[in-house]
Amino acid sequence: MCISLGFCGVSSTVTTMGLGLGVWRIDDRLEEVELGEMPSEEQLEELLHKNPSILGEPLLIVGRQVGTSTGKRIDLLAIDSEGVLRVLELKKGRAPRYAVAQVLEYGAWVQTLSHDNVLNIFAQKNLVPFEEAFEDTFGFAPPEELNTGHKLSLIATAIDKDSEQIIEYLDSIYGVPINAIFFRYFRDGDKEYIARNYLIDETQEPVRKSGGATRTREAWNGNDWYVSFDRPWDDARKLGYVSAGGGDWYANTIKQVPQGARVWVYAPKTGYIGVGIVTGEAQVFKDSHISEAENLEWDMQHANGEPEWILPLKWIKTVDLEDALWKKGMFANQNSACKLRNSFTLDELSAGFGIDESSLGDNEPISTIDSHRDSIDNEDLRDAFDSIVEETARLGLNVTIAPRKFYIAFKTVRNFASLETQRKKILIFLHLDPNEFSNQSTLGSRDVRRIGHFGTGDLEIQVTSSRDVPEAMALIRRAFGDHLATDGAAP
Repeated sequence: MCISLGFCGVSSTVTTMGLGLGVWRIDDRLEEVELGEMPSEEQLEELLHKNPSILGEPLLIVGRQVGTSTGKRIDLLAIDSEGVLRVLELKKGRAPRYAVAQVLEYGAWVQTLSHDNVLNIFAQKNLVPFEEAFEDTFGFAPPEELNTGHKLSLIATAIDKDSEQIIEYLDSIYGVPINAIFFRYFRDGDKEYIARNYLIDETQEPVRKSGGATRTREAWNGNDWYVSFDRPWDDARKLGYVSAGGGDWYANTIKQVPQGARVWVYAPKTGYIGVGIVTGEAQVFKDSHISEAENLEWDMQHANGEPEWILPLKWIKTVDLEDALWKKGMFANQNSACKLRNSFTLDELSAGFGIDESSLGDNEPISTIDSHRDSIDNEDLRDAFDSIVEETARLGLNVTIAPRKFYIAFKTVRNFASLETQRKKILIFLHLDPNEFSNQSTLGSRDVRRIGHFGTGDLEIQVTSSRDVPEAMALIRRAFGDHLATDGAAP
C-alpha cells in the first residue's frame, strides 16, 4: 500500500468538514482518481500500529487493544518523545456522536496510569524492553517521567456536525486536548493512497497532571544512586572514591548521597564502569582520605577556586573503561549524582556486573531475609513471614528474592510483589489493579498508586497473623500469573 500524507501526483475530489480535497493523476491528461472504500477498522488499526508516524509525529505504540478498568479496550495507546500518552480511537466510517464520549472516557482512565502501569502495559504487548524500543523510535533513552500528560485522537473518515462542535468547544473553552483526524482512501489501478487531515491544528498542548496525580516516575528503592564520573578512573579505582565539584551545581547532588547507599558509576559517553557502597559523607578534597595520596593524575584544583568533593566508596566491582557496560535504553544524565529509579537499568547492571541482590560482592549485605524477619516482634507473624517467603520462592524457577534495605522484592524480570516488615504486621505490595478490590475488605487492601511506599506495586494488603497467609498467597499467585506474560518467562 502506498501511503500519502499530501499531494503525490494523483487526485480525486473529496469534501471533509468543509475542506475540499482534489486528487488527479497527471499523465497526458488529467484523470480523477477514484475515491475508494476505507479499509476495515482492523486494517486501519494494523496500518497505524506499524506506521504511527503517519499521524504527523514519531510515536511508539505502547499497546494495541488495551483493556481499561471498565472492561472496554483502547484501539491503540501510544507515547511521544516527551512521555505524553496518545489515545487513538478508530472508526472505519463516519464517527458517531457517542465516539466523542468514548474517547473522553478513555482519557479519564489513561490519566490514572502510573509510570509502572505504562511499563507493564508495554511489556504485556511487546517482546522487547520498553527502554530499548523507546530509544529505537526516538534516538534517545526515555525520560524519567512517563504519562506527564495525554492527548486524545478520534480517527475516522468524517464526523457529524454536532461532534465537530463538541470537540471544538472542549478544545477552545476548556483546553481538553481532543482532536479528530480524518483519513480518506483512494485507489488508482493497483495503487492505493491514504490522505490525512485534522479538525484542529495539531499544536495542542496535552493535559498535564497536577502535583497530586498518579506517580509519573518509577518508585525509588531507597538505596541505589547514579553518579556521573569524568575524572581519572585509575585513581578512583585504586583509592576508593568518586568526586564532583567546581561549583554548587556539580557539588550539591553528590553531597546528598548518604552513607550506606549503593552507587553505580557512569563514565559519560562510555557506559557504567563500577559499583560500590558509600562509606562516609562527601568531603572537600583537602579533608578527605585521599588528600595525602601521592602521584594523583589530577591535583583536584579548579580554575574558579571551587573545591572538589570526594565521596568515599568501598568498591564491589569495577571494570576498565574499554569494558564499560552500556545497553540501548539505559539511564544516564548530566547530574553529578541522582537517585537511580530506572528498573531496566538496574536489572541490566545487576546482571552485567554479576551482583547478587542479597549479598553485594565481598561486602556485608545491605540487608538479608533474616534481618527483615528479625524486625517482627511475635512468633506467629514470623511464621507467616517464613511461609510467604518459602511459598513465593516455589512459584517458579525464575523467581528471584532480593532483600533490599527497606523491603524484599519478589521478581522475575521486574518485581511482581514487594514485602515490607513492621513490628505488628507485614505489608505486601502487588502489581494488581486496585480497582478490582476497591469494594472488598481483602486483608485491608488499599490503592497506593498515589501513596509513597517502599518497593513497587499498586495494591497494598496487610498480613497480621499466620491465618492471613492462604489469602495473601492467593493474591501473590495471581500477581505472579499476570506477571509471567510481562516477563515472557517460563514458570
